[in-house]
Amino acid sequence: VFCRGAIPQAVYTFKHALVRDAAYSGLLKSRRAELHATIASAFEQRFPEIVQTQPETLAHHLTEAGLIENAIGYWLQAGKNSALRSANLEAIAHAQRGIEAIGRLPAGEGNDRSELDLQLILGPCLIATQGPAASKTVAIFARARELCERLGEPPEYLQVMFWLATVSVVRGELSSYGAGLADLPE
Repeated sequence: VFCRGAIPQAVYTFKHALVRDAAYSGLLKSRRAELHATIASAFEQRFPEIVQTQPETLAHHLTEAGLIENAIGYWLQAGKNSALRSANLEAIAHAQRGIEAIGRLPAGEGNDRSELDLQLILGPCLIATQGPAASKTVAIFARARELCERLGEPPEYLQVMFWLATVSVVRGELSSYGAGLADLPE
């Protein structure tokens, strides 16, 4: 392990990634989770600039600590930050990690709301990277529609229906386009 800088701003790194991986895999899962929770807590309490600028770091540690409910908000913020910078691949990765984390929780309205927020980051980023006709894009907006319907048609419902209609037109699935519009609230 190498130390760079003076304490307390010192940064410690392993000479080689394989040494780091061996040390990590040698820890019991419970000890790893405990260390991740301690690291996340230290970031939240002592390094607000990292929490603000690198929420994905905190989200990673919270996820690995098993503190999924806390991690989801940070995955969402990480996805938003990346999408705002047009770092679409990063935004996709963060949103997908958040959605995967939600999948580890019991079903509930709060989880549906969080998943919808993540899907609405994921969808436009997929359009930018894979195009509106990609099957992944269609699946994301179909899932967002399902979530909207379960949530009682929140304000985002119109945005989801717009994207579904756009995707249907681009794919030449005009019957889907008309059916989607017929379901819109008046």
